Amino acid sequence: MTNTLPNILILEQDKSAIDEFSTIIDHRYHLLIAEDSESAIQMAKQKPIDIALIDIKFPESKIYTTLKGLKLHFHHDEIPIIFTMEKISKRFISKAYELGGVDYIKKPFIPIEVVNKIDRELKILALLKELRFTYKKIEELSQIDPLTNLYNKEFFLKIAHNILKLSRREVQALSILLISIKNLKEINDKFGYEFGNKILKEVAKILNLRKRESDIVARYGTGKFAFLLPHTSIEGAKRVAIKLKETLSKIKIENLEVELDIKIGVSGVNLSLDSNDTVELALLRAEDNIKEISTLQL
Repeated sequence: MTNTLPNILILEQDKSAIDEFSTIIDHRYHLLIAEDSESAIQMAKQKPIDIALIDIKFPESKIYTTLKGLKLHFHHDEIPIIFTMEKISKRFISKAYELGGVDYIKKPFIPIEVVNKIDRELKILALLKELRFTYKKIEELSQIDPLTNLYNKEFFLKIAHNILKLSRREVQALSILLISIKNLKEINDKFGYEFGNKILKEVAKILNLRKRESDIVARYGTGKFAFLLPHTSIEGAKRVAIKLKETLSKIKIENLEVELDIKIGVSGVNLSLDSNDTVELALLRAEDNIKEISTLQL
């Protein structure tokens, strides 16, 4: 069975303190005992550390070495550090907090104090992890269009700018498609917005299936999708666009075959180092192409 107990790292050379702590924990935690910084760092490489207890009597250089090693291998900034000390004094308390400690425990240990302080830090750690997870989800949601599950316009442009920089540096072709469902309003008026949303979802699904791993697809407007094609010339992008137009012109929604008026604009990006061309400008040119032609032409 996998061990799910919190891993508590103890950096301690006092045998009696180690024995005392081992008795107190009473199978509450998984104890990792190190007598020097090198052993502590090796343990951190092998197992994730939840809390570290460090004897304040260790030389500051050894403590810094330990914390640096934990940061390198397991981001010690996320690990609560509790210092143990035989004498409670302003000097030791100040030193503990200056070294990044969150609390301190006096020796000899008082069992309920040890357990309460460790449990409190574990609860705070769990809350911080939950908050980070929630923040990450919120951040992801801010990047995704909720209807189609594609990237939204803002995040697409952010990625596209980075890809443009890379393409300029490597002198690799970069093209963009702007795909528009011209009769979406008529479909919404005839069948309702819920049906129109199903069309948008199906188009997004097809675009996702048709893209290469390096391509970026996003919802760019009410009935518009942007399709970024790295390492692709204008001619190559037009071939991709023709295939997409053929696939998207007729789709099935609820066993009903729907004809879509798909218009696709194609544009390349000027990769000259002295060029002021941007992804936004390329998309504007692609939109102009949509307006100029009714059928995609090579």
